[in-house]
Amino acid sequence: AVVSTQSGHYGRGGICKVTLLSRSFYVFPCGHMIHTTCLISQIKQYLKPRRQEEVDQLFRLMVKLKDEQATGGDRYRQTKTRLNDIVAEECILCGKYMIQSIDLPFVTEDPQEFEKLRITWS
Repeated sequence: AVVSTQSGHYGRGGICKVTLLSRSFYVFPCGHMIHTTCLISQIKQYLKPRRQEEVDQLFRLMVKLKDEQATGGDRYRQTKTRLNDIVAEECILCGKYMIQSIDLPFVTEDPQEFEKLRITWS
């Protein structure tokens, strides 16, 4: 949720809960706000391997182009648009990907991984 900027607080990422303004982020029509890197890492689990690799390549290229030249370049804009078309089609927290994940377990069946998670609950 976004708290008044007059009080010195800003919105936090919907996945990581880190201040949004710390890095680039998406704002979805539903109101969820998610950092670009958080969105990419979460959405990849729902993509086919070929599409996952495409997302990785586009993101790496976008970072490279941003570092090499002003962000006004056509190639940068085209790369960013293509990445947006894949990862920002709709909100991962309340869109089709969340619905697809409804039958996934909340916790892992691996006893060691479960124990690591259980420790964080106390």
